Amino acid sequence: MGRRGGAKLRARGVDNPRRLRDVDPADARKLLTVAGQRTVMELRGTQCVTQDLEP
Repeated sequence: MGRRGGAKLRARGVDNPRRLRDVDPADARKLLTVAGQRTVMELRGTQCVTQDLEP
């Protein structure tokens, strides 16, 4: 998270990865954009980014 996103999260009591994992994904999107929502989903075990190994 960037400086602004981190400040928004800390203001809501989210100060470690476990608490970020517990944030509602829709709220994460409102606070942090789509990248923040994907981070929350990844912390929950849902793969959001695929890795293409073929050129």
